[in-house]
Amino acid sequence: MNSNTETEKLGLKELVAIGVGGMVGGGIFSVLGLSVGMAGHAAPLAFAIGGCIALLTGYSYSKLGLAFRSDGGSFTYMEKSFKNQNIAAIGGWMLLVG
Repeated sequence: MNSNTETEKLGLKELVAIGVGGMVGGGIFSVLGLSVGMAGHAAPLAFAIGGCIALLTGYSYSKLGLAFRSDGGSFTYMEKSFKNQNIAAIGGWMLLVG
């Protein structure tokens, strides 16, 4: 165990990798055939629209992270919005499980 009291910070490269891994993950490989079967030739357009939605979601989270400077993430955003820890906890679990 390191006795150094400094905490390591995540840089832009690490945060982008975590975000892309969380949004794309392995799901793109498991549903690719199904999506092409359903959307046909419009599948690339569907993936582009999904990518734009993911970018807007990431942008929203980055703005929330700048507004609420804490380590709580989504829990903190919901706690500040609803002023209730129970609602924030339920929302956090739903985000984690869903």
